[in-house]
Amino acid sequence: MARKIDAVIQTTIMAGTNVIYGGSNTARTALDATDVMTATLLNRASAKLESWYAPKIDGFYVAYIHAYQLFDLRNEAGVGNWLEVNKYARPEQIFKGEIGMLNGVRVILAPFTQTFTSTVTVYPALVVGAGAYGVADFQTLRSYVTPAVSSDSDPAAQRRKVASKIAFAAKILQQNSMVRIESGATAL
Repeated sequence: MARKIDAVIQTTIMAGTNVIYGGSNTARTALDATDVMTATLLNRASAKLESWYAPKIDGFYVAYIHAYQLFDLRNEAGVGNWLEVNKYARPEQIFKGEIGMLNGVRVILAPFTQTFTSTVTVYPALVVGAGAYGVADFQTLRSYVTPAVSSDSDPAAQRRKVASKIAFAAKILQQNSMVRIESGATAL
């Protein structure tokens, strides 16, 4: 159920209008597999957010990236600003899922990131500041499990039914507090 909820939220927030494309491209359809995630792309996203006065989260912007983008970012030659979380001065402030920081952007691995289909598989990374989007719960998650009872079709009472329901909504609150980076990725 968590993945279903995450998919709905991603569909909403990935529709933001501020996009940076890998390489020197200006459209998703122009991307190819060599237009991978780089430190320069993260730096450009951070600079855009700074120029729009996007509020930071605990003094940083936060990037949610796919594992393949992380692979390309770590393999980039000359990336000297990468700081692993185990080298933080205050490790108690590590965000859940955070794997490091680059150019003042805290990077969080988001392995269930939905991809886009184009001439190649396009991987989106979302760089956000505080208040970029919100999620409202109208009804908390409820799960239902039927009791195990015997019947003509299940005399040993081996089957049960499970269902869940929730009512919520996701909404972009500040377009200028989020930038989506779209890139290709190295095939693994």
